[in-house]
Amino acid sequence: MILDQDQRSVVEAPITANLLVQAGPGRGKTQVLVSRIVHLIETGQCSPGELLVLSFSRAARDELRKRIGKLDESTMVSAVTIRTLDSFATYTLQVASGDTSGTYDERIERAIRDIDDDPETCGVNQFKHVLLDEAQDIIGCRADMVLKLLTQMRQAGFTVFADSAQAIYDFSLLGDDAQTNSFEMLNVFSCREEPELTKEIHLNNYYRSSDPELIELCKTPWKSLVDQNHKNASSELDNCLLKITEGGTLNNIKWPTPDLGQSRAVICYSNGQVLLAASRSIQAGENVVIARGGRDWAHPYWVGSIFFGFAQYVEITPELLSGKLAHRMPPGVSAQDVHLALRIACRKGRANPKIKDVVHALNCGEHFPVLLPAESGKNPIVFSSIHRAKGREYDEVAYLDFKTNEGWHEKEPTPGYNQRVRFVGLSRAKVRNFKLELTSDVKLAVSKTTDRWTEIRFIGNGRRGVEAFEVGLQGDVDPASFVRYPTFEQAAQAQEKLIQNSKRGRVVDLVLGPAREGDKPRLYSIIDRVSGEKIGEMSSRFTHNINQTRNTVQGWGSQSELPARLEGCWVRGIYTVTPADCESLEGLPVELSSGLLWCYVEIEGLAKAIWS
Repeated sequence: MILDQDQRSVVEAPITANLLVQAGPGRGKTQVLVSRIVHLIETGQCSPGELLVLSFSRAARDELRKRIGKLDESTMVSAVTIRTLDSFATYTLQVASGDTSGTYDERIERAIRDIDDDPETCGVNQFKHVLLDEAQDIIGCRADMVLKLLTQMRQAGFTVFADSAQAIYDFSLLGDDAQTNSFEMLNVFSCREEPELTKEIHLNNYYRSSDPELIELCKTPWKSLVDQNHKNASSELDNCLLKITEGGTLNNIKWPTPDLGQSRAVICYSNGQVLLAASRSIQAGENVVIARGGRDWAHPYWVGSIFFGFAQYVEITPELLSGKLAHRMPPGVSAQDVHLALRIACRKGRANPKIKDVVHALNCGEHFPVLLPAESGKNPIVFSSIHRAKGREYDEVAYLDFKTNEGWHEKEPTPGYNQRVRFVGLSRAKVRNFKLELTSDVKLAVSKTTDRWTEIRFIGNGRRGVEAFEVGLQGDVDPASFVRYPTFEQAAQAQEKLIQNSKRGRVVDLVLGPAREGDKPRLYSIIDRVSGEKIGEMSSRFTHNINQTRNTVQGWGSQSELPARLEGCWVRGIYTVTPADCESLEGLPVELSSGLLWCYVEIEGLAKAIWS
């Protein structure tokens, strides 16, 4: 990529410069950041070890590492320190005291105090220049840590990349005046005078697409949003929306290009809209994925499906995989591929990992490669809320403008929030953007009692106000339910059946089980709609939240029972789990709760509640 004049002014600035770089979507920001690193090293202004790169997210950090890994080895750029803010806080604690205990926020707050007390011991003064990515997403204690670095690293220049048009997280600080929002942090940085006065640079040229509507969107409203001219931004976004092609409704999405290679997304304002749209598409036979965070023990199921039932100190060798475990191997995957993937995830180098190493890697959130071949056919359609879509991009984006849904956000949580949210949703497209309309039969309501069941769709009116409703299910499953059997043999059989029958996208129903002893809540069984077989249970917490949602819809104090069935859910995926992740191990035989690996299915969708 040949750099334009604005980009070169960032890349070629001296190491002592303080730069606030406002860079919207498609401006080549990542390339500029990497090029600046290379320029500072190749011109001899610093060594790789004297550069610090901080990012808001692990995804951004990994992308930077991938880009840098492709560069000429002679620059030795691999020695540049690239960390998330959370990881850097842990690093400073490790250097200062060795105590890295506590939650993420607790570690950051302790790191702030340590950096304030003794920056030299914390190791921050070794860096001559700091590059900060996605600064508009940094709020709260993480923003406070950045402010502390600005004051304690007086010798270092900073290059801060931000896109104030996409600063949509400040609303989460409402009611807490002690927390620092992203605008406050950037305003402080814009006044920094050491080693040089901060200079603001805008990257104005847009490179992502040649589509004229996308170019206008990412240049005209973007500038108004960066300048915090919210009134202009609102009218400019409305003008952009008028020019975007109509793409049908949630009931009938009309994709402009029937190209199997296109990445596609439906961007919705809320999680409820996401579940509503995805539920309709999955029932129409579409290949659907809902964008969510990398949590919920989302390790590929092949890990558990190979090793369930094995003792912790069993050594995993290629011979074991190709011999005794050959019948459990994923189809089309060699024993050598599995062995290598486990070594990488367990960080064992050339050594053979043991089952206990796999358990430890799972519980620490290590990444396990997905070894199964990709599904045939067209790419899945990604359904995402605007907040989940942040930082992602797709070829074609079907955008559901929340302004068409009456009653949403009558009052903005922070000034300009609505405009920034709309901009984020519209700017995810690389090739083409088009808009969807809500249909008249959709009515969503927010549960007042729990954020786990975010939105409810009313189906009809009866004496109690509601005959039925659809409720968003977000995978609240008790993994222990899949090994809650009196013997290991029965548990192993259940695992085999689960792995065979629970493919992603398979439609299932949740059926309320019998009464349990004492005050224990009744559990919902997961029933495969094709075979009629039970493949697991939801957790007792799930029953509690369904009851809370019922109270919200039908009125508190109502004597009506829990729904007998929840129909129309689907399988999100099968994952590997350890007993450490389970809600309760009460009643499990010791051999089943001793740290072995198991698989569990996760359920999602907008389910119809039925009482009879």
